[in-house]
Amino acid sequence: MNHGIMQTLILAVVVGTGCYAFSLRMRVPAILLYLLAGMMLGPMGLGLLHVEHMGHGLFILVEIGVAIILLEGGLSLSTRSFKKAPSAIGRLLLVTIPLTAAGGALLARQVLHLSWDLAIVFGTLIVVTGPTVIGPLLKTVNLSQRLEVILHWESIWGDVAGVVLSALALKFVTISGALEISNVAQTFAVSILTGALVGLAGGFALNKIIFPWLALLQERQLMGIMALAGGLGIFFGAQAIMPSTGPLAVAIAGFYLSYRRDKFLYTIRHFKDQLSVIVISTLFVLLSGSINLFQVQDQWASILLTALALGLIVRPIAVFLALPFSNPPLRERAFISAISPRGILALAAAFYASLAVSGREHELSLLLITTFAVIFISGAFTTVMGKPLARLLGVLESPAKTGLLLVGVNPVSMQLADYASKQVPVSFLDTDNDRCLMLEEKNMTSLCVDVLDDAVYDDAREEGFDRLVAMTVDDALNQLICQKAGLHFGEDNVYAVHGRPNNGYIEAKPPYDVQYAFAESFCLTEALQALETGRARFEERNLAGPVPDNVIPIFKLPSEGGLLLSRAGEESIGQHLCLVFDQAQ
Repeated sequence: MNHGIMQTLILAVVVGTGCYAFSLRMRVPAILLYLLAGMMLGPMGLGLLHVEHMGHGLFILVEIGVAIILLEGGLSLSTRSFKKAPSAIGRLLLVTIPLTAAGGALLARQVLHLSWDLAIVFGTLIVVTGPTVIGPLLKTVNLSQRLEVILHWESIWGDVAGVVLSALALKFVTISGALEISNVAQTFAVSILTGALVGLAGGFALNKIIFPWLALLQERQLMGIMALAGGLGIFFGAQAIMPSTGPLAVAIAGFYLSYRRDKFLYTIRHFKDQLSVIVISTLFVLLSGSINLFQVQDQWASILLTALALGLIVRPIAVFLALPFSNPPLRERAFISAISPRGILALAAAFYASLAVSGREHELSLLLITTFAVIFISGAFTTVMGKPLARLLGVLESPAKTGLLLVGVNPVSMQLADYASKQVPVSFLDTDNDRCLMLEEKNMTSLCVDVLDDAVYDDAREEGFDRLVAMTVDDALNQLICQKAGLHFGEDNVYAVHGRPNNGYIEAKPPYDVQYAFAESFCLTEALQALETGRARFEERNLAGPVPDNVIPIFKLPSEGGLLLSRAGEESIGQHLCLVFDQAQ
């Protein structure tokens, strides 16, 4: 391998994953860091990335990356979440995408002065909103559940639509630059049908044949690897049957696997999450490292005007025409219209166009750099203004108001559930049918499920539950539950309690330190005994200084409503529900 290619590829992987880790630390979407790093290391900066040496190899990496990203996107979708806002999602996909494509094509023609065929290519590839940007936004900004669902679904299928439409548009760009339109509708319909059939067939084969066979080998780690191989096979099989159908096929295969919800699903998702981070970060750095803005410096004003008009004019018009009624409400429609970051697939499609069409270098450079500018500006706006705008429009969901799951049915947890349910949704998770029936008799919500089943936590998140407290007397079980739930809710949102004062057994150690609820001195068995003998009680107190030894803060009660769990070791100030012992414990 050429040393320049090796240096470029390794540097992109190292810098890209470093940017991702830094973005997690800063709790911001990583796209802006990817783009800045690529520009700084590319021809406009230090010149350490030699993307031009990769030639057709970069195109192959882009296609593999598209397949992985769309498979992961399809796996993340769920019919349960779709039911939260089916009409809004449908209207966004059916109305916003064609209006955005038309607006983008018109801007490319009138402002950038691209020929009509390439203007249409630009319009079709710029429709994507990008799960690579929306996903991190949803992790760092706690939006209302319906808004999260709408943005997530639009980002996945918008990506699919953008890749398919831009590939079809390129197909009809002839050597002379004329756009053949007589068979466009027919080809589009056949492409959709082909992609859907191949995707369904591939997903069915993976789900019903390959994964059950792998299960017999008792090698769970093979599930993710085989899903990757199967996804790539579906992508390129569809492409071989009919060009431009691969993206749709692989997304539908992923969605089919998610819909079937078999026990293999989470192993596959976890593997894909890790792989997609590497792919997305590397491709973003590589593609932005190939950009040289000085190639079109005489048209910077036109590029900037096009990018701003897409975000400030085309997007709001398209969204408000697609969602003209009261559901979602005006403030949510305003947020949707303002947040439209483009992602890696838009840049990949533009890069593909620059390779697929020959003899029109200036126009293609202008198309590629304008796409980069749209991604950069929309990504920067989302990164910087996403949370402030959500707060201004009142679409932020306070962490204090999200649902709370309790694992472990006992007098302490039941009293806490009774109190907390007046503030936030509360539900028990338990495996014992008798305990679940007892909770129902007391009008308490419960799910009688296997608490170590990944599907339970996926369903809970879709119902608005983002926090969990493991409150059994078994410390090892509490830690094991936190290990499982933390992978879905995030380790900051799961808590354990000390079950017994002394552990005479080996604990199940999670891959991170378990955070304990309430206080280090809190012990569930001691609290149960104290409540049973009347030596302790729950009461609200306003804490303003050092907490007495016989008082254990349980819930903090914010003035805006809801409740927060008190954590061991944190300072307790303000109104709290406390467990008060008659004597210091």
